[in-house]
Amino acid sequence: MRIWVAFTFTNERQSETLPLVPTHARIRFPEGSNGVANGKQENIWFWNIINTGAVGPGKFVFERTYILIIFSKPTSFPQLFIYQTGGGGREIPRFDIAQLDERIAEIVFYGSLSGFDLDITNQQR
Repeated sequence: MRIWVAFTFTNERQSETLPLVPTHARIRFPEGSNGVANGKQENIWFWNIINTGAVGPGKFVFERTYILIIFSKPTSFPQLFIYQTGGGGREIPRFDIAQLDERIAEIVFYGSLSGFDLDITNQQR
Protein backbone atom coordinates (compact mmCIF):
# COMPACT_ATOMS: atom_id res chain seq x y z
CA MET A 1 0.00 0.00 0.00
CA ARG A 2 1.23 3.47 -0.84
CA ILE A 3 0.19 6.75 0.71
CA TRP A 4 0.29 10.13 -0.93
CA VAL A 5 -0.13 13.19 1.29
CA ALA A 6 -1.45 15.77 -1.04
CA PHE A 7 -2.38 19.00 0.59
CA THR A 8 -2.43 20.84 3.88
CA PHE A 9 -5.56 22.94 4.29
CA THR A 10 -5.96 25.92 6.58
CA ASN A 11 -9.57 26.85 7.23
CA GLU A 12 -9.86 30.61 6.85
CA ARG A 13 -13.07 30.65 8.91
CA GLN A 14 -11.43 31.06 12.28
CA SER A 15 -14.75 31.68 14.06
CA GLU A 16 -16.19 28.29 13.10
CA THR A 17 -14.50 25.04 14.12
CA LEU A 18 -15.81 22.06 12.23
CA PRO A 19 -15.62 18.52 13.57
CA LEU A 20 -13.43 15.97 11.83
CA VAL A 21 -16.04 13.66 10.27
CA PRO A 22 -14.41 10.44 8.99
CA THR A 23 -14.59 10.71 5.20
CA HIS A 24 -13.67 8.05 2.63
CA ALA A 25 -14.30 7.99 -1.12
CA ARG A 26 -13.24 4.48 -2.12
CA ILE A 27 -13.08 4.28 -5.90
CA ARG A 28 -11.93 1.49 -8.24
CA PHE A 29 -10.87 2.25 -11.80
CA PRO A 30 -11.27 -0.94 -13.86
CA GLU A 31 -9.88 -0.90 -17.40
CA GLY A 32 -12.32 0.95 -19.67
CA SER A 33 -14.36 2.34 -16.77
CA ASN A 34 -14.82 5.83 -15.43
CA GLY A 35 -14.66 4.60 -11.83
CA VAL A 36 -16.95 2.57 -9.59
CA ALA A 37 -17.58 2.48 -5.86
CA ASN A 38 -15.14 0.16 -4.11
CA GLY A 39 -16.61 -0.59 -0.70
CA LYS A 40 -18.25 1.58 1.90
CA GLN A 41 -18.38 5.31 1.16
CA GLU A 42 -18.23 7.47 4.32
CA ASN A 43 -19.53 11.05 4.45
CA ILE A 44 -19.83 11.08 0.66
CA TRP A 45 -22.98 12.60 -0.79
CA PHE A 46 -21.85 12.49 -4.42
CA TRP A 47 -18.76 11.89 -6.53
CA ASN A 48 -18.13 12.17 -10.24
CA ILE A 49 -15.21 11.43 -12.54
CA ILE A 50 -14.46 13.03 -15.89
CA ASN A 51 -11.70 11.77 -18.19
CA THR A 52 -10.28 13.93 -20.93
CA GLY A 53 -7.90 12.93 -23.67
CA ALA A 54 -7.52 12.16 -27.31
CA VAL A 55 -8.30 9.24 -29.57
CA GLY A 56 -5.09 7.54 -30.63
CA PRO A 57 -4.58 4.63 -33.01
CA GLY A 58 -7.24 2.16 -31.87
CA LYS A 59 -7.79 3.52 -28.36
CA PHE A 60 -8.53 6.49 -26.14
CA VAL A 61 -5.44 8.09 -24.59
CA PHE A 62 -6.10 9.75 -21.22
CA GLU A 63 -4.58 13.13 -20.54
CA ARG A 64 -6.40 14.12 -17.34
CA THR A 65 -8.78 12.57 -14.85
CA TYR A 66 -10.93 14.95 -12.76
CA ILE A 67 -12.52 13.75 -9.52
CA LEU A 68 -15.19 15.84 -7.79
CA ILE A 69 -16.29 14.75 -4.31
CA ILE A 70 -19.11 16.41 -2.32
CA PHE A 71 -19.32 15.55 1.37
CA SER A 72 -22.58 14.71 3.15
CA LYS A 73 -21.66 16.71 6.25
CA PRO A 74 -19.23 19.61 6.52
CA THR A 75 -15.94 18.39 7.94
CA SER A 76 -12.55 19.78 8.78
CA PHE A 77 -9.96 18.65 6.27
CA PRO A 78 -6.53 19.33 7.75
CA GLN A 79 -4.95 17.09 5.09
CA LEU A 80 -6.09 15.08 2.11
CA PHE A 81 -4.69 11.55 1.97
CA ILE A 82 -4.84 9.38 -1.11
CA TYR A 83 -4.18 5.72 -0.37
CA GLN A 84 -3.39 3.49 -3.31
CA THR A 85 -4.56 -0.09 -2.75
CA GLY A 86 -4.23 -1.42 -6.30
CA GLY A 87 -2.29 -0.68 -9.43
CA GLY A 88 0.19 -3.51 -9.67
CA GLY A 89 3.07 -1.55 -8.17
CA ARG A 90 2.67 1.42 -10.52
CA GLU A 91 2.68 4.89 -9.06
CA ILE A 92 -0.45 6.96 -9.47
CA PRO A 93 -0.16 9.81 -11.98
CA ARG A 94 0.91 13.24 -10.77
CA PHE A 95 -2.01 15.25 -9.39
CA ASP A 96 -3.05 18.64 -8.05
CA ILE A 97 -5.76 19.67 -5.62
CA ALA A 98 -7.98 22.16 -7.46
CA GLN A 99 -10.25 22.79 -4.45
CA LEU A 100 -10.51 21.49 -0.90
CA ASP A 101 -12.85 22.86 1.74
CA GLU A 102 -15.39 21.63 4.29
CA ARG A 103 -17.86 20.49 1.57
CA ILE A 104 -15.94 19.74 -1.64
CA ALA A 105 -12.74 18.17 -2.92
CA GLU A 106 -11.63 18.50 -6.55
CA ILE A 107 -8.56 16.58 -7.68
CA VAL A 108 -6.90 16.60 -11.11
CA PHE A 109 -4.76 13.59 -12.07
CA TYR A 110 -2.47 14.00 -15.08
CA GLY A 111 -2.98 10.59 -16.62
CA SER A 112 -5.18 7.53 -16.52
CA LEU A 113 -6.23 5.86 -13.29
CA SER A 114 -7.16 2.59 -15.04
CA GLY A 115 -6.25 -0.36 -12.86
CA PHE A 116 -5.99 1.64 -9.63
CA ASP A 117 -8.03 1.42 -6.42
CA LEU A 118 -7.96 4.62 -4.38
CA ASP A 119 -9.18 5.67 -0.95
CA ILE A 120 -9.44 9.47 -0.78
CA THR A 121 -9.81 10.46 2.86
CA ASN A 122 -9.14 12.88 5.70
CA GLN A 123 -7.95 10.01 7.93
CA GLN A 124 -4.28 9.13 8.27
CA ARG A 125 -3.57 5.41 8.63
